[in-house]
Amino acid sequence: MKIGVVGAGSWGTTIADMLALNGHDVTLWVYEADLCERMRNRGENDLYLPGFALSKNIKFTNSIEDAVSGTEMVVSAAPAQVVRRVISKAVPYISANALIVSLSKGIEEGTLMLMSDLLKEALPNGLNKKLCFLSGPRVYTHDDVTGVELGGAVKNVIAIATGIADGLGFGYNSRAALITRGLAEISRLGAKMGANPLTFSGLAGLGDLVLTCTGELSRNRTVGYKIGKGATLEEVTGGMNMVAEGVATSRAVHQLSKKIGIEMPITEHVYKILYEGLPAKDAVINLMSRDLKREVE
Repeated sequence: MKIGVVGAGSWGTTIADMLALNGHDVTLWVYEADLCERMRNRGENDLYLPGFALSKNIKFTNSIEDAVSGTEMVVSAAPAQVVRRVISKAVPYISANALIVSLSKGIEEGTLMLMSDLLKEALPNGLNKKLCFLSGPRVYTHDDVTGVELGGAVKNVIAIATGIADGLGFGYNSRAALITRGLAEISRLGAKMGANPLTFSGLAGLGDLVLTCTGELSRNRTVGYKIGKGATLEEVTGGMNMVAEGVATSRAVHQLSKKIGIEMPITEHVYKILYEGLPAKDAVINLMSRDLKREVE
């Protein structure tokens, strides 16, 4: 297949490389012109995936038109908060029969839309009916788009919370509690929005959540960890090349939970730490000292 991948962060670059290694004709759109030139010359994404040699079958371009024109598949891999802007630039060049695959994990601020709703709105008739969504590299099929997207978006917020607890020196019991109750928050939100609750016990739910909350390479956990160690949000994000989706998503999910009437205490405390100046230690103590109640309602 002829495939255009739009977005050359670590996730988009990885998928482009996998597709090329599987024999597809892949063009990768790179936003940064200087990075694009280095990738052409070195065959490596030294900004987002340093040290990993990429397939020689990938073509690199700074032109969205060149990336998506005449392709059978377009892979949307931009950060969630810029997907609307980027895909709108690509629309005039996307073939009418192209399949659109979304990799982005997040909820758009302002509209509070999942990527599926955003793309249906941003794409013209026809294209907006040829959408699918990839949560991770180990592929099982699923028809619960809402559940898969919510799992992928909200787990980044919970990962910030577990990183904060780790940075403050809390132990594995606290981490396990945050992951478990974080999954409960995701499930409550998902049920209210029409997702299948069983989705959150699978790879796109629990699997992705555990990885993101415990992995040393997790950007969102790293943000939380540094904040737990005393850094400000501006200090942390100012020194990062890659986007930690949970920072913006925490605000969007907080607003969404209030809008639809869902209690999400972990998300609320992450929001207050990031945007209202609540001290991280106070937030964790608040969570751990909440009134006792039934675990399952």
